Amino acid sequence: MSFEYILATQYMFKKDYIEKQLEQLALAIAKVISQITNTKLQGKSDSGITIADEFLRTEFDVESAKLAAMDNEHLIEHLTKTKNLISGKLNLLADLLFETAELYEKSEKQNIAKSLYQKTLIIYNYVNETEKTFSENRQEKIRTIKFKI
Repeated sequence: MSFEYILATQYMFKKDYIEKQLEQLALAIAKVISQITNTKLQGKSDSGITIADEFLRTEFDVESAKLAAMDNEHLIEHLTKTKNLISGKLNLLADLLFETAELYEKSEKQNIAKSLYQKTLIIYNYVNETEKTFSENRQEKIRTIKFKI
């Protein structure tokens, strides 16, 4: 067996592992977004914010209010270097932040909502620059955010 073959095999295993983790995270976020949507429909935005924050703390080690207060210029550096989030996870984080911003907006906490929308836009733009795949869903959210802010 050649050294190149071993490296290629290790790379494939690592890539498969990362893809599996992203799939599991995407499923978990879909479930949380479903719960958040239910709280929005029931007019319980504060409950949705609590659900979102618990998930953000558990999976990303961040809180929505602290993230909203963070400096925009250093957001991507903080998430990629300090939190070690890769592009796929950043996209999932942005999806959840988008929903969380809507909850803050419905709770009439406009400053936090606007800041979260701005952070979400920054993350989506970064993902667009670094990802090789185009997402119509992501582009639609970008248009919505630009309209809201």
